[in-house]
Amino acid sequence: MKKPGMNLLFYPRPYKARIEWDEKIVQVIVPFYMDKCGQPPAKKLPRGISSRFANLRDPESYYFAQDFDRFVAEFGFLGITDLPKEHFIIFQPPQYGEHYKENISWWVHYAQDVYILLRLYRVLKRAREHEEYDAEEAIDGLFSMWVKNGAPRMGRVLDDTPLIKVAPRIMARAIACSLTGGINISDMNVVPSKGSPIGFTITEQRYTKYLLAAIYFDLWELITNSLPVEICAYSECNKLFTPKRKTAKYCSGACRVAAYRKQKSNK
Repeated sequence: MKKPGMNLLFYPRPYKARIEWDEKIVQVIVPFYMDKCGQPPAKKLPRGISSRFANLRDPESYYFAQDFDRFVAEFGFLGITDLPKEHFIIFQPPQYGEHYKENISWWVHYAQDVYILLRLYRVLKRAREHEEYDAEEAIDGLFSMWVKNGAPRMGRVLDDTPLIKVAPRIMARAIACSLTGGINISDMNVVPSKGSPIGFTITEQRYTKYLLAAIYFDLWELITNSLPVEICAYSECNKLFTPKRKTAKYCSGACRVAAYRKQKSNK
């Protein structure tokens, strides 16, 4: 199963970053390689980056520090200046901007938000594939997690509509809002097309300099392309991941081997 690549170029900030655990911040260190215009070169981000980011949601987890260090070393800053202040307003966009340090609590907040959206998408997908699946209870639990993470109470937008019907609209609105101010479009081109009902198609290149916007864009394209999101079957991991094959059950080869050894020892 070949996953389509992201239609997005990411322009990282001209700095590397590292985590200062004592101060609980992500801090600037030495510059990246820069081109002749004084900007770091654009790059394509891997499909499934939203799943990797979502796994940074729990500072108490065993792998948190290790995974956080790797993620920051590979991708750098999120590209935000603070968390939204008005918690009573529904679906606020992130405060995108350049900052020389980011609080770890900001990362955890958005990792939890992306995790909930990914789980919500997975629940809706399972509900379509398995009629016996109790989606209402699962969605209600995810909405409760959302409220605890600082989102406004869902009762203001739900009324008496069944959760399975209103959840897709809420999910789409939340992601679209999170992309506001983070994604730009360039190199638009009108191309003649005989197969188009209007005689032409429009191509464009999307780009961003904010890592968090790229993460939400990856999440958006996972949903619009109906790509799977799974939970690692190894009981001591349970991380979200975007599988490369339909039959994949584990997020990595290490988890597959660990699960086999555990099963063998139990026998």
